Amino acid sequence: MREMVFRERQERVAHMDAIGKMIARVFSVDSDKAFGGIVAEYASEVFQETYDVELLRKKVAVRRAAQARINAKKQRDVDLIKRLERMGEYADQVWAKQNLKKPK
Repeated sequence: MREMVFRERQERVAHMDAIGKMIARVFSVDSDKAFGGIVAEYASEVFQETYDVELLRKKVAVRRAAQARINAKKQRDVDLIKRLERMGEYADQVWAKQNLKKPK
């Protein structure tokens, strides 16, 4: 478990460093000079997090709950879109019966 957490932390720091390098390239500046301090501070924060298994389990549970809420909201959005489509189809049928033109 610790090895997985350590690898994840290394990847997070590497991603931050890569983002800094991309931004530096866009602005034609040296990445280490412009973002070295930020990346170092981020790395120290990331690696100061605890390896406590119970705390990590709680974080995982919180993230899973958040993901479940996100999925529920996505499903609700899909259901609302389907409902709107059905309402539009009904309106088309009513207008067709009344020989009305659709509003623009």
